[in-house]
Amino acid sequence: MVRTSCRAFAVLLTCTCLGTMLIAQEKKVDAAATPQAQGPSDEMMKKWNEVKTPGEFHKKLDELVGTWDVESRALMGGPFRTGQHNTHGSWGEDFSVRISPAR
Repeated sequence: MVRTSCRAFAVLLTCTCLGTMLIAQEKKVDAAATPQAQGPSDEMMKKWNEVKTPGEFHKKLDELVGTWDVESRALMGGPFRTGQHNTHGSWGEDFSVRISPAR
C-alpha cells in the first residue's frame, strides 16, 4: 500500500514537472519578433520630431524667460505680508519654461 502511494506520488510529481516545463517553453516569446525590439519606424520618428519641435505657442512663452524683480503680497492669518524677490525663467529640456529664484 505504501509502495503504491509512493509510486503514484512520484508519477504525479513527474507529470507536474514535465507539464510545467512544456507550458513555460510555449510562453517564451521570440524577442526579435516583437515590434518594440525592431525599434521605431521612420513614420513614427517623423511624427515625434514634429511634436517635439517648438511651435508658435512657445514664442508666447518667451516672455517668461529672463530675470525679474517681483513684489508679492500674501494674507496668512493676519495683515498682508509683502516681499520682494528676484525670479529667473529659462527654457527646460522639454521646451517648458522653468521658474526659479534668481541666483
